[in-house]
Amino acid sequence: MTAIASDRSDPIAAAVARDAVVRIAAAWRDPEPAAHELAVAAVEAGWALEATGLALHHAVSQETVRRTGAGHAVANATLLPLTVGAIRRRRPALIAALDALIGEPLERAAERLRERAGAAVPELADSAVRADVAEAVLRRHAQLRRIPPPPDAAELDALLAAAATGGRAA
Repeated sequence: MTAIASDRSDPIAAAVARDAVVRIAAAWRDPEPAAHELAVAAVEAGWALEATGLALHHAVSQETVRRTGAGHAVANATLLPLTVGAIRRRRPALIAALDALIGEPLERAAERLRERAGAAVPELADSAVRADVAEAVLRRHAQLRRIPPPPDAAELDALLAAAATGGRAA
């Protein structure tokens, strides 16, 4: 998703990223996801991110891990439905095209991953922790500008508050 929505995207990175999204969404619809499909998707997604750079989702996830001690998988699974929504607000046509490719809203596919992981970051219920994470995220200006406009403190606080319970941002 980042590699598609980023200002640094190019046609090849976007095509590879789209294929990764399709593979991941299809694999996780199955109660027993095909490991091979997930592995191919992971390689594709990694390559596309390397080509375009990290952005909002990774900045928020990485700082959540650093500031709360949450595991990487938990932070990523918890935040993905929320950051998809944030990116949809910035690039609605691109995310709608992904919805069409996978046959459902991208947020729903991300929610399915979060639900399977049972992920939440309860430490984010503390407003001081959220403020610390948001401040650290806002210092990562280069990454945040890749999918303009960059979030402000209020948007980050709402996103992080929703992550405390694994819920949705307002």
